Amino acid sequence: MERFTRRLARLEAGLTDAAHYARHEVLVAIVEKAGLPYESLSEDVASGIGMKGR
Repeated sequence: MERFTRRLARLEAGLTDAAHYARHEVLVAIVEKAGLPYESLSEDVASGIGMKGR
């Protein structure tokens, strides 16, 4: 579980950094392709990349 949490934190940090450079649609597509639902990301990161809750 710790490994998953670390990887999720690294993903969120990368998404936050990339949000300044990439289109939000691209970032949302990457997250969805990885199979991560809106609920698995923290609220600020999900809204920061423009991901909508279901």
